[in-house]
Amino acid sequence: MVKPSMKDLTLEKAIQEKRLFISDYADLENVSNLHAPICLYYVNDAEDLVPVAIQLRHTKSPTNPVFVPSDPEYTWIIAKLWFGVVDSNYHEICAHLSFTHYILETITIAIHRHLSPSHPLSRLVKPHIEKVLNTNWLGRKLLLDPESGYFEKSYKAGADGASKLIKHTLSNWSFKKNGMLPNDLKERGLFDPKILPKFYYRDDGILIWNAIRSYVYRVAENFYDSQEEIENDNELHLFRHTLTKSVESGGCGLKDVPGDDNAGITDLEQIVDIFTTIIFISSAYHAAINFPTYEQCAFTPNFPVNLRGSIPNNKKPRTELDVIRTLPTKDDTLKIMTLTRALSTFKSSSLGNFDVQYMYNRACVDALKEFRTELKKVAGTIDQRNRLRTVSYTVLHPDNIPNTTAI
Repeated sequence: MVKPSMKDLTLEKAIQEKRLFISDYADLENVSNLHAPICLYYVNDAEDLVPVAIQLRHTKSPTNPVFVPSDPEYTWIIAKLWFGVVDSNYHEICAHLSFTHYILETITIAIHRHLSPSHPLSRLVKPHIEKVLNTNWLGRKLLLDPESGYFEKSYKAGADGASKLIKHTLSNWSFKKNGMLPNDLKERGLFDPKILPKFYYRDDGILIWNAIRSYVYRVAENFYDSQEEIENDNELHLFRHTLTKSVESGGCGLKDVPGDDNAGITDLEQIVDIFTTIIFISSAYHAAINFPTYEQCAFTPNFPVNLRGSIPNNKKPRTELDVIRTLPTKDDTLKIMTLTRALSTFKSSSLGNFDVQYMYNRACVDALKEFRTELKKVAGTIDQRNRLRTVSYTVLHPDNIPNTTAI
């Protein structure tokens, strides 16, 4: 079925060469009003990732065919649209809103609850969380209002579906597996740069992650030069305890937070992992997820957030008019263009350049200077890479990464 898209390569050979990838939204089944599609991708000889098969519902049936590129042209286009609408809703509701804004909101509250303003780790992370609560308060009304919010008016999931998705995905999010970039890449089999060669988020993201981690390590080791100092930091242990405590008990309900449920945080590496992850999510991860939104969504067929009609249940030939009738109205398209343009606007200082200075300790000031120097090196590396890339990837250039989720 997919052989024409893969030339002479068999499925077995493609799997062996790690050229097949899958997006499986089975996790969404029965969670919201979105369908649960599956898409199979292939890395072709030009090293581009292209779709080669789409099934629009997860349960097999005679009315749930597998669409392939060799199907009639407009039939294949419509199948891609109906996969794309789930992909785009998941991107905005889960990858963006849940895994940046709401993860950071609950962490920010835990920080304010347990780490005093004078605590060195509070000072370290403050520039990266200072706008989280205000931004989220405004965003809830803008996006999730059941009558006037964008999710209700313009997204396929609707406000109620979005709320259900947020609750579901947050309950399954893992600090170590999903929040820590190297682990996330390894979990998905994408850590090796030879796999999926044009995965620029991985290539540039690792540079940013390593720079942040080195900065956090230099600051943390200045204050914790013995195991005893870590063990005696009650504020730190209470902070971690709240991160892992259930939501019902007044905690954040986060899974797999570095440390031990009984002993708390036991070594410097755990401290570094936790605070590197917080800073990375609020800066680089959010930038990568949020700022390309207009570029992705402004041309609606590329990444539709809503569609008209119903999911196709057969492979009969469609027409260009069928495609047009599937796409949102002009009015709905304009609303999405307005929203995504606003979301994609850079509005704060770039990573490492803070509006307010919170750390005055000489070692911390020096660590920040080294961080800025390292980011300049990263910027040079990314500039060089972009000169060689077919399409420039600029969202993880340090100049384009804000310190926090200002929008």
